[in-house]
Amino acid sequence: MVWDSAMYGVAIVSSIKQKYLLQFMYTCSLFWKISYVGRHSVHPYTVYGSK
Repeated sequence: MVWDSAMYGVAIVSSIKQKYLLQFMYTCSLFWKISYVGRHSVHPYTVYGSK
């Protein structure tokens, strides 16, 4: 019984870790995409505006 609950706890912890890791990776990739697109799309406008 104790072993079952321990395994259940481990499964919950690992699933939570996996979920947070995926969320973290997704957030990082999203930020990278935004910064990349922002840099490349804003750059011509800033150059145009500075002239």
